[in-house]
Amino acid sequence: MLFLKSNPAKKLGLIDDQKGIIKRYQREKTNWDKHLNHSKQYILDTTYQKKYKSITILGSGWHLDVPIAQLAADFEKVYLIDIYHPQQVRYNCRNLQNVSFLTQDITGGLIECFAKKIKEKSFVLNEVQIPAYSEIPQTDYVVSLNLLSQLDILLVDSIKHKCTALEAEYVTLRKKIQLAHLTFLQKFNYSAIFDFKEYVFDSNHNYESECDTVFVSPKDVHNQKDWIWKFDSQGYYYENKIVEFAVKAVSNFEFSPT
Repeated sequence: MLFLKSNPAKKLGLIDDQKGIIKRYQREKTNWDKHLNHSKQYILDTTYQKKYKSITILGSGWHLDVPIAQLAADFEKVYLIDIYHPQQVRYNCRNLQNVSFLTQDITGGLIECFAKKIKEKSFVLNEVQIPAYSEIPQTDYVVSLNLLSQLDILLVDSIKHKCTALEAEYVTLRKKIQLAHLTFLQKFNYSAIFDFKEYVFDSNHNYESECDTVFVSPKDVHNQKDWIWKFDSQGYYYENKIVEFAVKAVSNFEFSPT
């Protein structure tokens, strides 16, 4: 569900992570389908009978949460943007002439920046500048699809063993990345679907802990929907733990940092 020339993304493990999504889905299909169907329906509901001619999906990935056939029928042009587009997905869309695949870094260049700094062993966390993402084609509607928390957490995880910093510094960086993404979305008619809280349970589903996955708080939201994504019921994500995410879907909202 995330974007560039493949080498930096591959070195940071981002492409392998995305490839692993399909394996996790196959293990958790029943639980995931509820979340994925909510995501698809929200996109269709917020674009229904709108006079949009084009739509861009940020974080299209495996199309598990993309109602691609309906979008191709409803829009003159559909742009799919991600760090990596699986060959199977491209093949499935081979007859959809109005669908375009764009391989981009939705963070605006942080992937290449992180890979370079790691190689040079020059990583100073508070010196990281958040670039502006601006490569999107002209479009009438944008969907940030189960992406917001993924933009930063995968990058941060890739540097934690190479960078000495306090946890609060990592959170500050994550907040900056998320805020930059939401600031970008404000330029468009858009929807954002994202997990914002992680819940951890023991194998008997007794509550153990929770943590935020998003560090900016939307306000004055429209068309808000909330649901729980049963992410891992088999103890793969955390050993012998059950993991669920609280998910929020909103459209054209303002926001403020927490």
